[in-house]
Amino acid sequence: MAAFPRARKLAAANRGFLVRAVRFLAEQGIRQYLDLGTGIPTSPNVHDVARQVVPDARVASIDNDPIVIRRSQALRATVKGVIATHGDIRRPHEVLTDPAVTSLIDFAEPAACRRVPVAPQATGRPDCDPHPGRGRAEELTHE
Repeated sequence: MAAFPRARKLAAANRGFLVRAVRFLAEQGIRQYLDLGTGIPTSPNVHDVARQVVPDARVASIDNDPIVIRRSQALRATVKGVIATHGDIRRPHEVLTDPAVTSLIDFAEPAACRRVPVAPQATGRPDCDPHPGRGRAEELTHE
């Protein structure tokens, strides 16, 4: 905290943005979410917020950190319609064709793509839609 005294305030602002953005998307009828760079689970998370509006919302959480994935899988093991899987957003084709993702997310239907915490770290622009033009929503923020 001494090295970056605003970290707590920025983290709280980022979480607040997640809540507002996911709630807005769910209110617009979005039922599917890709949470790229999901990070260590905190509350409320994407599925918590989306399911307040859309109880059967589906969420695929993707991260390239094996510790994050193990923790996410342990916490969500009994939550139907929510998965956590390993993936690297710099390789979007691999993420979007991962069997765990495609078994949950129907890319013929609208899906929101959240990549808030990873936008500055990603090289290139990961395309969250394997079918451009079918409607998509992206949640972005400046950190």
